[in-house]
Amino acid sequence: MELEKILNYAEKLGASDVHMAAGLPPKLRLCGNLDTIPGEPLTAEDTMEAARSILDEAQLLEFREKGEYDKSFSLPGGGRYRVNIFRSQGNAALSFRLVSSRIPAPEELGVPASVLNLYQRKRGLVLVTGPTGSGNLPRWPLLSTKSIPAGTPILSPWKTPSNTSIFTGVPW
Repeated sequence: MELEKILNYAEKLGASDVHMAAGLPPKLRLCGNLDTIPGEPLTAEDTMEAARSILDEAQLLEFREKGEYDKSFSLPGGGRYRVNIFRSQGNAALSFRLVSSRIPAPEELGVPASVLNLYQRKRGLVLVTGPTGSGNLPRWPLLSTKSIPAGTPILSPWKTPSNTSIFTGVPW
């Protein structure tokens, strides 16, 4: 089992999530449905090996102590992911959310013009909220790249502190 191959396969298919647990083959979430990746079920060693491949020693220790760990990471040459590593029936299990590095056009997301015009306001706070999977993450960079003066600090609203990005100018 090679984690990078599974994640690249998921990205090529346009999956939003990848789930890995011992005793089952890896699963992809495509258009809201869970589909199985053809192949053998993963072993407990397979899932622990996947966890070890993305955690450093301190993170691995915290996972062993608390039974779960959340982080973000990137693969060389492409994919960005948020991952939750947790215990399922005593074994390591992993749930990956694929995070696109491409900023979609407003039309692709169905963002109304009234929302796009918010960037023209001189003052205020814009909150982009909603349930997981509703498109909050792709909408934020779209709004944050509209006519922002150079050097303006921007706080990107990722879900966990390890994913929070403070940047100036264009994100990513």
